[in-house]
Amino acid sequence: MEDNRKTTCMYCFADTGGATKCPNCGGDASAIVPQDHLIPGTVLNGVWLIGRAVGQDASGIVYVAMNLNKRAKVRIREYFPKDCAQRMPDGTVQVIPGEEAHYYEGLEDLRAKVQEPEEREKRYPFFAANNTLYVVQVRKKAAPAASSHEEEAEPNILKKQILFFAGIIAVLVLGVVIVVSRIGRNAVDKVDADNLPTVPPLVNTLEPSEEPSSEPTSEPSAEPTATADPFANLPSADPGLLDWQHQSGTGNNTSDDYYNSYQDITDQVTPKPAATRTPSSNSVNPDSSKQAIQALQWRLIELG
Repeated sequence: MEDNRKTTCMYCFADTGGATKCPNCGGDASAIVPQDHLIPGTVLNGVWLIGRAVGQDASGIVYVAMNLNKRAKVRIREYFPKDCAQRMPDGTVQVIPGEEAHYYEGLEDLRAKVQEPEEREKRYPFFAANNTLYVVQVRKKAAPAASSHEEEAEPNILKKQILFFAGIIAVLVLGVVIVVSRIGRNAVDKVDADNLPTVPPLVNTLEPSEEPSSEPTSEPSAEPTATADPFANLPSADPGLLDWQHQSGTGNNTSDDYYNSYQDITDQVTPKPAATRTPSSNSVNPDSSKQAIQALQWRLIELG
């Protein structure tokens, strides 16, 4: 491995073929290394190949590393408190004078934490070197990836569950709507029934003689009937009165017997109080027209 360090990327430990920039991860081998960091390519305890630093905090520095025996990539934390330690040219860590108590107190705390779990598999491996402590952080094995069928099945199950609960909610909502509508309808019907006016019972007020007959009445004939002549039954006028000009004494020299007979007729008529008429100023005489004489005749007939 020592012969291959010059062609090994200290970021991903892939073979660069001698290139300055790693074709695998793009890491630049010519990048400046901070003074506090270990030089990339350093091997600790003959097993751990130290690469580039990937992080640093107040208590230490984290490097990418490789187990040369198992060819396994890991991360290693170096205990390096910045306020009480400094890097020497050979890579060792030296405590700043006056900070010894603080430095070793933190060192023991870190050792206790990595040895604290009772289960061995949960403990972090660690080792001492360069007057400090290194803790190996092994990447936990990832859970096996689910198959494509399992990945497809999970969304389908979720969809079915969503549809199932959505159906239940829809049924419940529909039931509530139906119940509320029925309650509202019954309430409206009750209010309408309470507000209806009271109709009194029907009473037969017709006399027995006034009750309608159950016998069918004859329908009027559709055949047209002839209109009766109102003047058909009137008595015929006296020819002597109608043709009075042919009597003796024509002209204005009418005999006294004629007038006397006319006067006798009028004296026999008893006027009815309801039929009192206003006397007309027109008088009938031998010179009157035929229409006037006929009107007089009709009037006499009416008076009886």
